Amino acid sequence: MSTKLVSAPNRVERDFKVLNKLGLHARPAAEFVRCAQRFESQIDIIAHGQAHSAKRIVGVLSAALSADTPFRIVADGPDADLAVDKLGSLLHHFAEMEQTPAPESHCSGWKWFKSDGL
Repeated sequence: MSTKLVSAPNRVERDFKVLNKLGLHARPAAEFVRCAQRFESQIDIIAHGQAHSAKRIVGVLSAALSADTPFRIVADGPDADLAVDKLGSLLHHFAEMEQTPAPESHCSGWKWFKSDGL
């Protein structure tokens, strides 16, 4: 869910809500940061009354974006509109991926054994 707010020429603000049940935990947060870093614009997440950089993993994780959390993405720069669009699409992708069964673990079938204390 997102709502586009009126913005300055190079500033875009849009409201979102975390759609996936697990929230923006480590793996999706890392992907979100990689996506944000592709843009020239400064991009921030506003959540729980605080601003966090969308281009830093510590910032995204500190935003504590659990399931159903409302937050705002604010981008300021020449590619702000595209950045917010792509990040919003990525949030929808995370929710869709959560509905897809996970592939079998790479570790399944491995034989685990006791080490000799090394």
